[in-house]
Amino acid sequence: MHMSSSLFCEWLEGQLQFPCVVQKIQDCGRRFVVEEVEFVGCMCRKIVSSIFKILTTSTSVCFSFPAASRTTSTYCH
Repeated sequence: MHMSSSLFCEWLEGQLQFPCVVQKIQDCGRRFVVEEVEFVGCMCRKIVSSIFKILTTSTSVCFSFPAASRTTSTYCH
């Protein structure tokens, strides 16, 4: 599932459905490992656009976002 960042972002946005689901993304060599994480409300739109930025500016994927419990979860790879 190797894609350019822009193609991957486009694909990811197409996967979003309501209730909002956000993907936890890890860049593992030449492929992306996607793990779904459920969120309350529709925070995913903002979160996903943050992920887009990081994917296009870094070789490693590292991002943080507010979890449903209102604490902050950070995932780095």
